[in-house]
Amino acid sequence: MRAAWQIYGKQLHDTKNELSKVKAEVVELKAKQEKGMIAFSGALPNGIRDEAHLRYTRLFTNVGNAYNSTTGDFTAPVKGVYFFTFVILASNSRNSGAILTRNGDVVLTSHDLKGSGDPTDTTTNSVVLQLEAGENISMQQWLGSRLYETNNKHNTFSGFLLFAL
Repeated sequence: MRAAWQIYGKQLHDTKNELSKVKAEVVELKAKQEKGMIAFSGALPNGIRDEAHLRYTRLFTNVGNAYNSTTGDFTAPVKGVYFFTFVILASNSRNSGAILTRNGDVVLTSHDLKGSGDPTDTTTNSVVLQLEAGENISMQQWLGSRLYETNNKHNTFSGFLLFAL
């Protein structure tokens, strides 16, 4: 009888150890999931924009708080692959355009030249980037262009983490 209890005791001990390992893995996975929940989307404030650094202050969402609407900068909180997209609207009496930068360097641009015959011009672009934690993404206005925003929120900038690395 004593041997049976020893076997049962060992099995119980082993089961407790396995349960502890599983609990630790669940805690680790939850922490990784919470770090990987990064998404933002915002629009420019109303009015005419002709400053160089664009700040999208009317946020639709900012899960993970990686986008700073005061500075206009997105800072990658984790190493991973991210998706970014932007839309620009302007009067056709001026050139319109924007530049997506990474750590101050141009990644991609999109612009529309004035005089197309319609009252407004729209341009857009998107990109998938692998970023290290701490890298910075921001939007700059195309030199000499002017953007116009209304309550309709035409000028938007969005990004999110596809997956962490």
